[in-house]
Amino acid sequence: MHIPPLSASDVAPLSFNQERELYRDLWARLRGFTPLTLNMTIRFKFDTPVNHAIVERALNEVVRRHDALRTGYTVMGPMLLWKFLGLVGLLALRFSAMRRLAVWTIRRWNRNPKPARFTVFRQWTIPTATVTLQRVDTRLPGVDPLRAVLSACHAPLDMADPPLIRAVLVTHSDGRENLTVVVSHLAFDLASEALFRNEFWTAYNAFAAGVEPSLPRPAVQYGAFAAWQRQRFSGPYLEECLRYWCDRLPGFSPFFSPVRVDELRYCTRNGDRRRLSRVREVVINGEPHARLRACCSRARVTPYMLLWAALGRVLRDASKRDPVVVWMAFANRTHPDLERLIGWVEQTLPLSLDFGGLTSDHEILERARAAVLGAMEFPMPPPLLSLHQGFEIPPGEELVNNHVGFDFRTEPGEAPRNESAARVLPGESYSDFALQISAFQGWTYLRLRVQYSLDWFADDGAKQLLDDLTGTLNRMTLSTVET
Repeated sequence: MHIPPLSASDVAPLSFNQERELYRDLWARLRGFTPLTLNMTIRFKFDTPVNHAIVERALNEVVRRHDALRTGYTVMGPMLLWKFLGLVGLLALRFSAMRRLAVWTIRRWNRNPKPARFTVFRQWTIPTATVTLQRVDTRLPGVDPLRAVLSACHAPLDMADPPLIRAVLVTHSDGRENLTVVVSHLAFDLASEALFRNEFWTAYNAFAAGVEPSLPRPAVQYGAFAAWQRQRFSGPYLEECLRYWCDRLPGFSPFFSPVRVDELRYCTRNGDRRRLSRVREVVINGEPHARLRACCSRARVTPYMLLWAALGRVLRDASKRDPVVVWMAFANRTHPDLERLIGWVEQTLPLSLDFGGLTSDHEILERARAAVLGAMEFPMPPPLLSLHQGFEIPPGEELVNNHVGFDFRTEPGEAPRNESAARVLPGESYSDFALQISAFQGWTYLRLRVQYSLDWFADDGAKQLLDDLTGTLNRMTLSTVET
C-alpha cells in the first residue's frame, strides 16, 4: 500500500522527529542555553578540475527534487509566553504522577483524536529556494582552510531561511578542490546521505556532459511521510507499541535513564566546556572479519545485533548496570516509498539488554536479536519518545548530550589498505555529544569508530574502550563459531 501524497490544499504537518527537535531547541532558548547544533556533513573530493557553476547547479538540482531541503520553520507567538509555559511544564514533570499522567494522556488522544490540534511551530516550503556556493581559496594569504570548514560545519543554520543547506568549496594550494555540504538534521539523516551523494554525482556528471540528469522521481515528499506517520501511530497499533515499551523498559515510568558516560570507568571528566572531540577507529578485516560473518550466519543474527550484544556487555562491565539501556539508531525505512526520500526518517530508540540469568554468548545474542526485532516491529510511539528525550539533559550541562550513542552504516567497497590496527584520525572537531560509537560495514571489512569528547575522556580511556569492544567482539565470534 503506497503512502498517499498530499493534495495542493493539504497542510503538511511536522514529523515527530522535527517536532521533538524544534521543542528541544525552544526549550534550550527558554533556559538561556545555546541549542545543540545538529548539522550533518557530507564531503566530496574532485579528482579533476571543477566547474564551480556546475557544482552549484548540481546542488540546486538535488534541492529542487526534495521539499524537505526547501522548508523553513519558526515559532508562533511571543517568546515570553513560552517561557512561562515551559517553567510550568518543567515543574509538573518533576513529579512521578505527572509522568504517568503523560502516558495516560497519549492514550486518551489516541482514543479520541481531534481533527485540529494546537501547533507551536509554523512551516512553509519555498519552491524557488536555492543554494549559493561559498568558495575558500587557501592560496590567498591568511586563509585557514580548517577553520573555514569547521565554521561552516558547526555554525547553526537559520531555520527561518530555507534552504537548510550550506555548501563550501575549498581550493587547496596544490590545486585540489573539496566540497563540504552541511545540512540541517531537520531535513536529513544517515540514509539520506547516500541518496544525496548519488543524486549529486549523477546531476554533476550529466551537467558536465551537457545533458539533463536522469533521476527517478521520489515516490513521496517529506510532508506526505509526516502525515502518514501520524496516521500510522493511532488506534490499536499505538496501543500495542505503548504496551511493548512499557513492559520492556526498566520500571513503569518512561523517564528511565540510559547509560551515561560519567558512569563508565573509561571517563575522566575534566570540567572543561570546549566541546572538542577526537576520533579513534579500528578496521576488522581478513580472517577476523570472515569469522564475524560466520558467527552471524550460525547464530542467525545481523552484524548490527552482534555489535549491540558486544557493546552491551562492555557497557555492563564498565558501568556495573544491568540492564543496559543505550540509544540505538534505526533507519526506519521499511516502507518501499521511503527508499528515495531525503528527510529525517530514522528513529533513535532506547534498547534495553538484560543480562540476568544469561550464561553463554549464544544466549546473549538471542536476547539482543529479540530486542532489535521487537523494536523494528513495534517502534516506540513518537509522543512517548519525545517525553523520553525532551527533559533528559540535566541543568548545568549546557545541553551536551552525555548519553552513549550507537549507529550502524553500510558502505560498499573493499577494506582500506594498511588499516588493520587501531589508529587515531588526525585533527579535532567540535561536537555536542560526549560519546558516539559508529560501525561501518563493507563487503570485506567492519570499521569501528569511537568519537569522544575531550571534556569527558582522555585518549587512554577511549583507547581502552575500543580495545575492550574489539576484544569482546572477537571472543563472542570465537565462542559462537566453535560451539
